[in-house]
Amino acid sequence: LVCLPPNGTHLLQPLYVAVFSPFKTSIKQLLDKLLPSIGDGSVDKQTSLGVAALAWNYTCLGSNLVAGLKSCGIFPLSRVSMHAKLENFEHNGLPEPLREEAWVQVVDIVKREILILPVRPSKKQTKRRRKNTGGRILFKRCLKR
Repeated sequence: LVCLPPNGTHLLQPLYVAVFSPFKTSIKQLLDKLLPSIGDGSVDKQTSLGVAALAWNYTCLGSNLVAGLKSCGIFPLSRVSMHAKLENFEHNGLPEPLREEAWVQVVDIVKREILILPVRPSKKQTKRRRKNTGGRILFKRCLKR
């Protein structure tokens, strides 16, 4: 059992590393080639499915999947590969000057102080009234009597 660190799963999940990331890149490249030939810039369903199928066939090769498992350190299990991926992300992540920017600090404040679920008000427990219907179906108008 391997526990992945928080906020690092996109770096260590082989499906994302080996499939989704190259798939998205391939779709973007194909659309960049296709869009200039389309006048209005919109793509119909048939064309979009064709682009997705072509990108899928291009990126989802067995060798990509094996390489994704290996680069993530999942198979064969390699703590060294996992740490290398995480260190690379930390080293190349948000530049130091941007960490000090006001908007980054505001995001932390908003997460801490604003995006908090309100306390649920306590409900008074009211006792339900039960009526014996004698096996009959009662309608709203009958209950008002």
